[in-house]
Amino acid sequence: MSTNFDRSAFQQDPNISFPAERLREMADVGEIGGVSKWHYSFMGAVGALSSFIERAGVACTSISLVREQSEAVGPTRALWVPFALGWPLGSAEDPDFQKRVMRDAFSSRPLSQRLPTTTGRSPKKLARGSGPAH
Repeated sequence: MSTNFDRSAFQQDPNISFPAERLREMADVGEIGGVSKWHYSFMGAVGALSSFIERAGVACTSISLVREQSEAVGPTRALWVPFALGWPLGSAEDPDFQKRVMRDAFSSRPLSQRLPTTTGRSPKKLARGSGPAH
């Protein structure tokens, strides 16, 4: 995890950046088919990487914090979220909102002219103004 941005959310709740627990919760209620025993997470400009992985037959979805970067690179599927760097799923300790962002990402269609954005309310911590800002 980079030291160049606020890491407090990840330190409070690792699911903010690596949502393994949220995936298990979604699998437990049948919302997704299952969870692999192996997980990979990449930070940074991953659009090109996800396109490469897709060509090998593995579907990928990106959650983008820097819209212009994703538009320039053009990943197959991406969801842009207006959250600060290091906070891709919104707020720490807000499982319902984190799963909502994940649902939006999973339902994103192949990228065309624009990136879809997550819908609904702002995450609690950011809405109160106590979280980091872009």
